[in-house]
Amino acid sequence: MINARPRPSPRFKANIPAALALTIAVVGVSGCTPLLGGATTKFDKVAPGEAPVVIGPPVRDNYTPMNAALACLANDIQRADKPKLTIAVDDIKDYTGQYNINEGDAITQGGSLMVMSALGKLGGTVNVADRFNTDVAQMELSFMNQRELGDGQNHVVGTGPGAKTVPWIPYYGGSIMGSQYYITGGITELNYNVQSGGVQFQVNNLGPEDRVYTEDVGIDLELVDSRTLLVVKTVSLVKQLTGYEVGFNIFQFFGSNLYNLNIGNKSQEPAQLGVRTLLEEGVLRLVASAENLPPEPCLALATGWIPKKTAEQYLKEDQAGNNAPPPAPAPVPMPVAAVAPPPPAPVAAPAAPPPAVVAVAAPKPEEVTAPAAPAATPPAPPPASSNVTTTVAAAPSTLNAQTSSAPVQNGAMEAPSGQSTVKFDYGATDVTGGDMAALDQAAATARQHPVQVILTAPANESWAPSKRMQLLAARIASVKKALEIRGILNVNVAWTPDPSLGGAVMDGSGSQKIALLVVTP
Repeated sequence: MINARPRPSPRFKANIPAALALTIAVVGVSGCTPLLGGATTKFDKVAPGEAPVVIGPPVRDNYTPMNAALACLANDIQRADKPKLTIAVDDIKDYTGQYNINEGDAITQGGSLMVMSALGKLGGTVNVADRFNTDVAQMELSFMNQRELGDGQNHVVGTGPGAKTVPWIPYYGGSIMGSQYYITGGITELNYNVQSGGVQFQVNNLGPEDRVYTEDVGIDLELVDSRTLLVVKTVSLVKQLTGYEVGFNIFQFFGSNLYNLNIGNKSQEPAQLGVRTLLEEGVLRLVASAENLPPEPCLALATGWIPKKTAEQYLKEDQAGNNAPPPAPAPVPMPVAAVAPPPPAPVAAPAAPPPAVVAVAAPKPEEVTAPAAPAATPPAPPPASSNVTTTVAAAPSTLNAQTSSAPVQNGAMEAPSGQSTVKFDYGATDVTGGDMAALDQAAATARQHPVQVILTAPANESWAPSKRMQLLAARIASVKKALEIRGILNVNVAWTPDPSLGGAVMDGSGSQKIALLVVTP
């Protein structure tokens, strides 16, 4: 009797190549190229006979969203030209208590190292003292006290006849530099599942799914005076971390065959990068406080995106901008004549031409006398304290005298009707407080006729040209936004300071004019 092997059915023969081809395609694609957005990989065989080693992307600098902001603060410290501070770093601990037996600590235990790296991004504008791990220093001091530490050279100890040459390093104390401040604190919050949600739709076990989730992490840092142990500044910051998951599932019979296919992608914002960003912003705020500098202009440069430059590269660009001559802006005439109401008509002598209108102060009718056949009076010169001119009815005018009814005293202009002033705090870009009322009045007036809005800042505010332009643009945008909320859309920039003249126009009252806006109906 001959035993014959059963022959596979034609359907079975057809299905084996199809399934095998699909499997080979998926494995081949995933082994050569990123699957659904993964990192690029390659295989490298180091020595003959070894298994290939998977190699991912190369090593790079650890960029963070705070690089530009830290370089900005370093540039401000250099320009302030103050004595260099020495700041020590204490043990920045993880106080969240989150631990997984399989994955270990949920939060990095290297907070102190991240803080020291952040101080290092300040380009050497502060000295960094290590108080986190002094084991090596303590051991070498112990060897030195026991006269066991040498450097391969001989040293002379003592003077006069009692002097002798020894192979050990003599130590007389005082070699460890003290600090003015130290940074302490820790990572204090880790809240899982602050918010999550998703959607899944399937028909006969076939359909897509989508899910999002959010958690947050928080820190608390302190700047402490090393001598008095008084807390100088505290910061408490929190950052949300988000992630998503998408997928498509098939679990279905096709004919007599069952197919199970899952395709998906899952990504989450790196938790430790979020912790590093938090610590770097905290360091920026604390160091700015120690240096008596406002942190807001530099924090405005932290957009949340990861840059492609290091803090050192940003600092070099800022330093180059400090030395480069600022570009001369194109002159823009200010439409002052359309804003200022016309002065009272002067009393003219019979058969004589009317006297010219003075741009600074209009004469009262009862104070004008009629001389016998006077010649045409030349226009009055602008105030000596002004350095910005415009044109009004063929007569020179200045920012300190923009309306004919505005008296000028020591370079300070009293705001007449048809003119509003918005005062910004040092380094601030938001319109707050009483300035909102000024914009309310300006918006109401602008519905009837054009009105001027003068932007001012503290007189002691001084920035590098590039940062001054960024800050000014942010302030103008803030005013435009506030007026837009009030229904005013026609806002034009009529004047900004000439950088070649120092970039400021002082008004004599502790402020400097930084821009003139003209609001029209």
